[in-house]
Amino acid sequence: SSLLSEESLLLASLIGDFSAFPNCLRPQRNMELALDVPSECWPEDKVAFWSESILMFILGLAVFGLHWVRRSHRAKITLRKDLQDMDILPSPLTSSTGHSRCDETLAQEAGDEPSASALESAEEMKRAASHDVESYNRILREVSVTADLRRANEIVAVMKRRGIKPNHVTYKHLMRTAGSSGNLRKVWKALDMMERDGLSLDRYMACDILKWLRDSKRASDMHLAFACLDRARLNILADDVLLRAVLETCLHHKDVQRLSDIVSKAESWPNLMPSLPTYAGLIKASGVTQRMSSCWGFWDHLTRRSDLEANNVVLGCMLNALVRNGFTDQAVSLFRSWKGRIEGNAVIYATLIKGFKEAHQPRRALEMRKEMRLDGVKLNTVVYNSLLDCQAQSGAIEGMKEIVAAMVEDGCDLDVVTYALIIKCYCVAKNLDMALRVFRQAQQTVPNDSSIYNLLLDSCLKQDRMDLAVQIKNDLEKYEVIPSQITLGFLIKLYSKRNELDAAFEIVTTCEQRFGIKPDARVWKDLVLACAKANDIWRAQKAFDALHSRGFKAEIRAWSCLVSCYIRIGDPETALRLVRQAYGLEGQRLLSHDQVFDAELLEKLVSSLRRRNTEGLSDSLEEQLFGIGMPLCEHPSRSFRVSS
Repeated sequence: SSLLSEESLLLASLIGDFSAFPNCLRPQRNMELALDVPSECWPEDKVAFWSESILMFILGLAVFGLHWVRRSHRAKITLRKDLQDMDILPSPLTSSTGHSRCDETLAQEAGDEPSASALESAEEMKRAASHDVESYNRILREVSVTADLRRANEIVAVMKRRGIKPNHVTYKHLMRTAGSSGNLRKVWKALDMMERDGLSLDRYMACDILKWLRDSKRASDMHLAFACLDRARLNILADDVLLRAVLETCLHHKDVQRLSDIVSKAESWPNLMPSLPTYAGLIKASGVTQRMSSCWGFWDHLTRRSDLEANNVVLGCMLNALVRNGFTDQAVSLFRSWKGRIEGNAVIYATLIKGFKEAHQPRRALEMRKEMRLDGVKLNTVVYNSLLDCQAQSGAIEGMKEIVAAMVEDGCDLDVVTYALIIKCYCVAKNLDMALRVFRQAQQTVPNDSSIYNLLLDSCLKQDRMDLAVQIKNDLEKYEVIPSQITLGFLIKLYSKRNELDAAFEIVTTCEQRFGIKPDARVWKDLVLACAKANDIWRAQKAFDALHSRGFKAEIRAWSCLVSCYIRIGDPETALRLVRQAYGLEGQRLLSHDQVFDAELLEKLVSSLRRRNTEGLSDSLEEQLFGIGMPLCEHPSRSFRVSS
């Protein structure tokens, strides 16, 4: 049993050395690596056993593959150490292979004190006997699998100190290591190093960068990525794969301006021959940018080609572009004209149903369901929910009941979204009692979700059913449902109608402490409105200041309510100060440029100032408003707007 353990360790170590190669099922290469181990490093009584038994054992298991050993660097280092302790493999400090001081050299070049990753890299340097760029690139390729960025940087630093110039492959592996670890800042740093070395970005690196960019939420990353593409002068229209990657990235980040530029250039590009996925991306981009002529242009370009035939993916993108721009009838006509050549699926039908929802045509959605049955398309819960949403928007109870019955008949489960849409349908139809009955059934069937509570609270507040709203609020506390920001807003409105401002502030504090929900700008705005409605100016000002101190910008409604409250309590001077702050008459403008105070409110402010014998202040306000292009007028329906 002791000998078998040593055999297993030897086998794992030798196949671990094979990890730099892309395919683990190459026994001939494994045998060559195994035979490189000097025979004098083995005990005398095991040399014969090695030549006859262990070699065949390695070859046999290599055929079946030890992929998990190849991928585990930690296991490899541990196994090597065990073999060295048993004197089966030479120690790195005592080996006479010509690399005895590799660890010390790498440690000296990487820094004063060798790190663990540097020592591990030194072990791998022994395999790069020629010390050329290809040897280092093979090691970097292995390191990129583990996303060990520090180790990759150390290897590149050693290459430069030894006078070996990194090439495109080197930086490709370095950037892939940084990108796999999710560190885009290191990707930009590696790209900057590559450009300083006189190398430019190629199409393969650009596709990798665009792929990593989809996980980033920083606008600066988007700017840096496309700046790199511009510096490299890559023609994205001449490369189908790169064009598709750019389109997908811009669509993901909703960069409408860049999408519009790409579509415009693609329309005029001669000999444009994209693939089917690229056609889908171009049509989708045209729909997002509301360029319907471009949508039809790309579609006609595809249908005229003899080497390609449109599929359901491209057709689905075309239908979605038509629907989102309000051309539902054209989408239906196009689908039916291609129905014999392209088989409709659930996604295509759901797109058309979405168009019927936007057009407020619930009956046509029901007819589409019958057409799907005739075409043999199986309806799932997602499609049924789209049909329900179309009925709920119009409060079509009979259509909703028909769809629910069909769901039960087809064996589809009623999930949280389904119950929420049923409740929404009853709420739109102003049948809150029935909505509450379905809500009670949902509490016993599906997990509690704040979206259903939001629907009911909103409807109860709009229809002034405080009795039901209180029941919903009590259920929130009873079932410990985690509220959303929208839920907080509805609860604040409920407490405002009940004149319970203490409870409104308390629920905000409780949710922040208990659930970690930090109130956003809408929640603070609702608090300002609730306090201003109750003429509690001290709390209104406190909530307003908290909104700004947390980095939010107040909307015009919050400003107007606060100004109106100060006018009502007889403090027009403070109201005047707020107006000046909002419009930037006393420093930086705090109100968005597309938002303005209502003219009637400002006229009330001027009148209030004059009644308090402060005509100087009122005249000053009028002059300042006139100076920025906002003269007072006699028509309350007009607003005071700042000129650009």
